[in-house]
Amino acid sequence: MTSSEKASITSGYARYLAAKTTVDDRALNGHVLAELRRLMPARAPRVLEVGAGLGTMVARLMDWGVVGAGEYILLDTDRQLLDHSRRWLSDWAAARGLRSDLLPDGLQVGDLRVRLVQAELGSYLETDHGRWPMC
Repeated sequence: MTSSEKASITSGYARYLAAKTTVDDRALNGHVLAELRRLMPARAPRVLEVGAGLGTMVARLMDWGVVGAGEYILLDTDRQLLDHSRRWLSDWAAARGLRSDLLPDGLQVGDLRVRLVQAELGSYLETDHGRWPMC
């Protein structure tokens, strides 16, 4: 597969992920969301989302007031999809009047630092930056 064909597939997949956001919103379990909200630490959390795709979950959690500060890591193996995520989240923030600043490894959306990391989960956790404190 050529890099042009791969880019086209990723671009189409990014459009698909963006288009199905409202369907995903309705499919999420309210009890799970309530439990997540209850368990979220009061201080600025550090969240790792595996298979993050376009980043619609971090946007959703910000919209719903579950997370608004701290660090949110979008982990995915697809670099091009993560690049789409940077643009999508920046546009999402602008549409809501939220400040967003591009960073070398992601973006800052309000008080939340969103890092975009291309890696497999196992290799990410083997690195120093993948070490998570026990809560």
